[in-house]
Amino acid sequence: MNITMKKTFILSLTLLFFMPEILADKRAPRGECYISIGYVNDRAAVADFAKNSFIKSKDFELFERKDKKVYLTLGKIDENLFKKLQSQNKTYDFNCSSGKGYEERLGLNSEFQIIGGNKINIVSAEQFMSVVSSIETEKQRLVDLEVEKQVQARLEKLEKKRKEEEAAEAERQRLAELEKQRKAKEAAEAERQRLAELEKQRKAEEAAEKEKQRLARIAVDTEKASKLGFNSIDDMNFAIAAGFKDANSYNAVANELNQAFETSGLAKKEWLFLLNKLGGTYVLDKFKYYKSIAKELNNEMGAGWPKQAKYEYQIAANIPKLLLKCNGKHGYYVIAHLFDDTADFLYVRNGQSYARGESYNVLGTQVVLYDTNYAYPYFEYDNGKSSVRYLNFEASVNRNSGSFSVSYQTPNPTYRSDVRGSLEFYSFYDRYSCNSWDDVERYQNLKSDYIKFTKAEAVREKEKAEAEAKAKLESRKF
Repeated sequence: MNITMKKTFILSLTLLFFMPEILADKRAPRGECYISIGYVNDRAAVADFAKNSFIKSKDFELFERKDKKVYLTLGKIDENLFKKLQSQNKTYDFNCSSGKGYEERLGLNSEFQIIGGNKINIVSAEQFMSVVSSIETEKQRLVDLEVEKQVQARLEKLEKKRKEEEAAEAERQRLAELEKQRKAKEAAEAERQRLAELEKQRKAEEAAEKEKQRLARIAVDTEKASKLGFNSIDDMNFAIAAGFKDANSYNAVANELNQAFETSGLAKKEWLFLLNKLGGTYVLDKFKYYKSIAKELNNEMGAGWPKQAKYEYQIAANIPKLLLKCNGKHGYYVIAHLFDDTADFLYVRNGQSYARGESYNVLGTQVVLYDTNYAYPYFEYDNGKSSVRYLNFEASVNRNSGSFSVSYQTPNPTYRSDVRGSLEFYSFYDRYSCNSWDDVERYQNLKSDYIKFTKAEAVREKEKAEAEAKAKLESRKF
C-alpha cells in the first residue's frame, strides 16, 4: 500500500467515525452558536411568530427538529461576540444555541412562508445591529402608534366633550327658546284676553249706547207719534211711508191701506219699500181699481191685486225678470230685462269692478219680444259723449244661441258724394256670448253706482262751465 492510498484510507476512516454526528444534526462548530429567538411547535405557527418578532423575513434561518419543533434563529455568531453584545443589553431575550437536534434548515420568503433555507453568518456587531434594527424601528413605530392612539383618544375625548358641551348648549338654547316661546304665548294670550276684554267692554258700551239711542229714538218717535195723533210708532211709520203727514190724513184711508197690505201677498218689509217708492196714494189707487174690478165680477180680490202688487214691487225694487251676463273680448255686459218691459245694459271693462264712466251703458230702453230674439229698437250708447257720432243702431239677443249682437255706423269724414264708391258710413259689429245670471245684487249695485256717478259727473260739468263763464266775464276790461 503506497502512501497516497494510506492517507485516503485514514481519511475515510475518520469520516466514517464522525459521520453519525454529522448526519445527526446541524449544530454550530465549537466557539460559535445560533442566535435563537425562540421556537414553535410546528411549521404552521412559524409565520405569526416570525412576524411578531419584528425581524425581516430574509434575516431568518430556521431549523426543524425531529419532534417537528421549529427554532427561529438569526444565523451563527461567534460566542464571544454574542456575549459582548449581551453584556451591552443589545441581544434582547435571545439565546445563543448550540443547534443540537437541528435537522432541517429552512427559510422564509417575503410573505413569511416556509421555503428552503440558506446559511446565515453574523460576523460583526454592525451586521447584528443591522438585523435587529427593524425591532427598534417597529418598537418605535408601535410607540408612535400608541402615542398617536393616545393623542387621537385624547382628541376624540376632547371632541366628544366639545360635542357634549355643544349639545348641552344647543339644548340649553332650545329650552331657552321654548321658554321664550312659552312666555311669548303667555304674553300673547294675556294680550289677547286683555284685548278681548276691551273688545267685550267696547261692544257692551256700544250696545249700551245703541240701546240708549234706540230708547231715545223711541222716546222721540213716541212723542212725535203722539203729536201727530198716532196711537203707536208703527202706525206713524206706516203712514209716513205711505206719504201721509199726520194721523187725520192717514186714518181716513188706514183701513183700506191695511186691507191692501193684507191682501197684497207682500211681506211687511216689501210693502213699506213699495209705499216709500210709490207713495200711499198711488198704491191705494191701484188697490181701489182692482177692488172695483173684483166687485164688478162679484168675487174676492182673487189673483188680480196680489199679482199687480208683486209687479209694482218688482218694478220699484229694480228686480229683473231676466238677467244675463254677456262676455266679450274687452269686458262684459250685464243685461237686465225689467218688469216694465225695459232693459238696462251695464258695461264693465276687464280689470274694472264698476260700470260708471263708460259710454256704453244704456238704461231703460224698450224690449220687444220675438220668437227667436229680443230686440231693442231704441238702443244706443255714447249719447254724444265723444266726438264720434254713432248712427243706425241694431241690437238684439238671439234666444237660441244666447248671443248679444250690436251693429252701428259712424259717418265717413272723407266721404265724397261725387266720387263713385266713396262710403258715406263705416259699419261696425260687436258680438257677446250670454248666459243666465243670478247675481241680482251685483246688477243693482252696478246700476246704483253708475247713476250716482253720472249725477255727480253732471254736477261737476255744470260747476266747471259756470266757473269758465265767470272767469271769462272777469277777464273783460269793460
